[in-house]
Amino acid sequence: MTVDCNDPAAELTDGTTTCRVRPDETPSLAVVRAVAAASGLDPVGAGARTDSLEPLAESIDPEALDCIVESGCAGPGDTVSIEFSYADHLVTVRGGETVCVTVD
Repeated sequence: MTVDCNDPAAELTDGTTTCRVRPDETPSLAVVRAVAAASGLDPVGAGARTDSLEPLAESIDPEALDCIVESGCAGPGDTVSIEFSYADHLVTVRGGETVCVTVD
């Protein structure tokens, strides 16, 4: 089941939030948006808030993530899937289409 990651209550009963990568965003931006929705933290660290996400680059190279996921490196009928930890969450990016976030 996919939920609206703009909804702060966008968590499924099993503790996993799954968000679609929007057509106008990169997979790395979708990761930040999804983890922010799952954790309730500020995705950009703007203003005086101290409860913001760490930069994605501290966990994974965002440009490399986008390049691998968007390049279609998988063979015909296969989907690229990348899993990593970010901000105390396990993140799985599947084929540049969905981002799944679970508390690590």
